[in-house]
Amino acid sequence: MLLNMEKISRKFLGVVVFISGLLHLSSCVEQTSSRSAKLASDAASAKQEEIILIQGRVTQSSEAIPSADSVAIASFSPATQYEVIASTRLKNGEFKFQVPKSISGTAIFTFISKDKSDSSRHFGKRNSAFFMIEDSVNILVDKKSEEININITGGRQNRAKDLYDQERNELLKRKNVLSNKKENGVIAPEKYRKEKELLSADFKKQKIQFVTNHSYSFYALDVLHGLVESYLNIPWKDHPGSVELEKYKKLFFSLEKPIQEKGHYLLELLQNVEARKISSFTGEMPDGKTFDLTSLKGKVILIDFWGSWCGWCRKGHPHLKELYAKYKDKGFEIVGVGMEYGNREEQWTKFRKAIAEDGISWTQILMDRQKQDLAKEYGVSFYPSKFLVDRDGLLVLRVGSDLEGLLDAKLAELFSGDNKPSFISN
Repeated sequence: MLLNMEKISRKFLGVVVFISGLLHLSSCVEQTSSRSAKLASDAASAKQEEIILIQGRVTQSSEAIPSADSVAIASFSPATQYEVIASTRLKNGEFKFQVPKSISGTAIFTFISKDKSDSSRHFGKRNSAFFMIEDSVNILVDKKSEEININITGGRQNRAKDLYDQERNELLKRKNVLSNKKENGVIAPEKYRKEKELLSADFKKQKIQFVTNHSYSFYALDVLHGLVESYLNIPWKDHPGSVELEKYKKLFFSLEKPIQEKGHYLLELLQNVEARKISSFTGEMPDGKTFDLTSLKGKVILIDFWGSWCGWCRKGHPHLKELYAKYKDKGFEIVGVGMEYGNREEQWTKFRKAIAEDGISWTQILMDRQKQDLAKEYGVSFYPSKFLVDRDGLLVLRVGSDLEGLLDAKLAELFSGDNKPSFISN
């Protein structure tokens, strides 16, 4: 949710990560229910631990979502992605979650299909909603016409998020109007460019003001992370330099202590951006051999975080093939880092199948988050996430789906002899 929020094509691209995880989650409702019970039991036994209640009601559930008989909530952070913390079955259309108060921050509510073979039909943005975990959250799900309406009310944390969403929606309306003018040819190119720049500045201003005025808000942490992600994607010629980075650090330390503690991953990301040195890693390849990133020292490397479930990732493979063929003999290598769901055997089956289907020839490893959580180390909060590293091992570009073609431009620059760093200007 936190991610380049003014870009619809990438807004909450991480939702895809969650939805794909739910395809696995639908087969383990009992496990998450058990875990929820264990969390409640552990909290009850600890006198100092408080329990918060999240409850709700589903009307016309059998008509609205035919095969959904359970609901779940998952916590979110860019460091851990989505982690299911509770699930429960509907009882006469009602549900209740008891969650330890220590679990705070952004979460998502969604349905779980009882029809495992057909689960993909019932997961998606229209059947899910983000909210903030806090006491006295009430979730009302209703079907109106063909649409499913999920209304979530709560306390201070959710009111702050609602305010942000309202302000952002006004900016999105302006963006849609501007886009329509361009599509209909009723605005001159130069005027469109200027208005687009003004709108982008207003998106950024809104985010900064929200973080500044809501230091108590866990959602402010998500918004700040979006600002940092945008900072990472600015080309060298337009980059504001370390002054911008210092501004974001100050914003982080202006947040209240519980928010800072929750956002340790963001502080690590800010520090890593400043250093610009890529963390080395090893990983298992499909043939069982071990890959070591240091073996590519002195080459230009693209580290590509992707998964078999990620449509945007796989749509980008044909173009990566073109880039690989163009620059491979000049010292360019791609390292794919797969992120899959299920047990280890299921992960490998999905990953190998996708590699074969897409005809990928460059190095691939499958991330084992129990051994080394590369997604956390690299601050991956959406898929795909691509990191371009120059011959000196410095991060020079970070992109997602790269609709703007920044990767092509940077590769052309690197292989033309211009090795200026993209991120921090001294």
